[in-house]
Amino acid sequence: MSMRRGDRAKRVAEYSVRDTSPSGTGESLTEAAILSVLDAAGLRHTRPRATIIRRVAEYAAVRGDFAIEDLWQTLQDEQAQIGRATLFRAVETMVSLGVLDRIELADGSPRYRVCSRSHHHHLICVSCRSIEEIDVCLPEAEIAAAAAAAGFAVERHSLELYGRCAECRTHETSAPGADVERMAER
Repeated sequence: MSMRRGDRAKRVAEYSVRDTSPSGTGESLTEAAILSVLDAAGLRHTRPRATIIRRVAEYAAVRGDFAIEDLWQTLQDEQAQIGRATLFRAVETMVSLGVLDRIELADGSPRYRVCSRSHHHHLICVSCRSIEEIDVCLPEAEIAAAAAAAGFAVERHSLELYGRCAECRTHETSAPGADVERMAER
């Protein structure tokens, strides 16, 4: 009998990894750690998936976020037969298993990032698209009260704060197009 998707998610919840350190201190996620999450979920190790995981682990080592399109372009240089659909499925699997966070930018486009294990939210620069983790949250009592008033049962929440980072605010007074140049560097 096959395991239902919800059961699989519950089964791997305890193995969900955002970094490899037991304390959740933000050390980079290794390829082996990601593979152990896939093992716990009963997923096979395929060559395309292994290549994708290796690249995600490299992004994690520098605490970088990425767009699927950027990852796909990088993978084409290494293994051109990996299709976009395969990449999308692999990334979405890692999101559902808690390996990656999906963060929506101000324009609605998603970026993916390996984040810390602890509950957190994000600051997102609308100019250069940089993403920073913050350990701040609304009080649970306020969330519960607002949900109860609307007759709503909250299952999870996400808070993204959009603005301009210090570097972009500094560049606002400098030459026009500085934000575009900085975004191109990402």
